[in-house]
Amino acid sequence: MPTRPSPEDADTSYQELAYWFLRRQNLLQWSPQDEHAFQQWLTANPANRDAYIQWELDWQLMDQMPTDAMARLRAQVASDRAIANAAVGETAALLESETPTAPAMLGLTARRNFFRRTLHTMVAGSVLASVGWLGWSVWQVQPLYEQHFQTQRGQSQTTELPDGSILELDTHTKLQATFYRDRREILLHKGQVFFAVGKDVKRPFLITADDVRITVTGTRFTVRYTPGLQGLEAVTVAVEEGSVRVHKGVRNAQGEWMEQMDGATYQLQAGEKIAIGPGMVAPEVATVAVGEFSDWRQQRISFRNAPLQQALLELGRYADTGIISMDPGAAQLRLSGTFNPHEPEAVRRLLTGALPVRLHSQGAGQYHLALR
Repeated sequence: MPTRPSPEDADTSYQELAYWFLRRQNLLQWSPQDEHAFQQWLTANPANRDAYIQWELDWQLMDQMPTDAMARLRAQVASDRAIANAAVGETAALLESETPTAPAMLGLTARRNFFRRTLHTMVAGSVLASVGWLGWSVWQVQPLYEQHFQTQRGQSQTTELPDGSILELDTHTKLQATFYRDRREILLHKGQVFFAVGKDVKRPFLITADDVRITVTGTRFTVRYTPGLQGLEAVTVAVEEGSVRVHKGVRNAQGEWMEQMDGATYQLQAGEKIAIGPGMVAPEVATVAVGEFSDWRQQRISFRNAPLQQALLELGRYADTGIISMDPGAAQLRLSGTFNPHEPEAVRRLLTGALPVRLHSQGAGQYHLALR
């Protein structure tokens, strides 16, 4: 007749099962040595393999559960965990009571043995609830989709995400897209992106750039973040269609975005934009200029009374203009006009025609820009 495993054995087996299952969810850090140890655990006891297969099946069923059922399960797991932890605390306190006098020792010993058995059962229940909660948490944070995108100088890229959202990446842009069960996240490291977001009210679309978080459910807008470009470091959000929420937070030591309770929040509507950058005390919502959405997506860059030095920095994101220095007075000239940033020779010709400047060759295709 087969023997029933002790509570200690069952508890250990369950913890081992949870350990191996959760470890194998991160295959990027799964080594051949890990796989060898896992296979040894599977073959050490036939019950291990059966339990692991059953857990995998249960996990797949969780993926298919309706949202309301999943919410009830999460609440039940949290409740069970709290009850188990409270019960463990109360029983442990009884075991820590003072030593009684000799006449009461016999009865107390029996009660303590009972309490120890009860405590072990409760501890096992607490472990099960905790492991269940851990499994739930891991299941929630496991990405459904993760992809990195990057364009080099002069390049652009259009891509479609699994939810149907369209991303148009400008030159010199780098981002990471990660989709979870309850949200869609974009981390913009640098550059400029046009978003046409597929609507999904149950999974908000979140974009983080520096310490700014943009939240939408479905709309069309542009986000720009170009750190390192003097005067152009601000995070700029411009809305073409729908509305977006822009919130200023902070980045923690791990580089993760964190919300501030007193952080400024802005609700932008179609045709509005805002720039939030270092040292800006009270950013103001402004009106988007004509062509601001489409110019760079059609290989054009338009300037409206922009300082020449900033205009050259912007043009230099797309191609080498060849202009390596300029007179201080020339840097403050104001530039208006539309340019094709991928044609440096045409850019130089237009600059000398539109402004009182001239180019002095420095050799090897490099120039100094001087006032005329």
